[in-house]
Amino acid sequence: MRSPDPKLLNFLLPYPDEVAQNALALRRLVLKEAPDANEVICRGYAVSIAFTYTDRWMDAFCYVAAYKKHVNLGFNRGAELPGGEGVLEGTGKSMRHLPVRTAADLKNPKLIRLLRAAMKLADRPAAKSGKPRTILAGQAKAGA
Repeated sequence: MRSPDPKLLNFLLPYPDEVAQNALALRRLVLKEAPDANEVICRGYAVSIAFTYTDRWMDAFCYVAAYKKHVNLGFNRGAELPGGEGVLEGTGKSMRHLPVRTAADLKNPKLIRLLRAAMKLADRPAAKSGKPRTILAGQAKAGA
């Protein structure tokens, strides 16, 4: 398992311990299921980690977003996910999320099923070169 980038750990410092720990636990869970995925870290109104098989955050099959009181496991194509009705929150055209407020929420079996379904919908390049990368938003390769 890859260690979190030191900048990610620094970005999570202002958050309550439970939020930071849940964000890192979700990161581990996603990378366990998708060890070849790249992670794109962004800090804005929330700290987010987008998981993608390309270098582009907008191609992400899921993301982890840390807020002051909870963490979301979000899915860019969540409205398309089988079994998401009544579980995922959101009313947008495509994005949906599953809130994680406590460590117990991480044990929800629907979380893994939804993650695996999202991975099946993900854009994957025909041939991926190199090992998975951690990309800080704004530092992706030119043209990405």
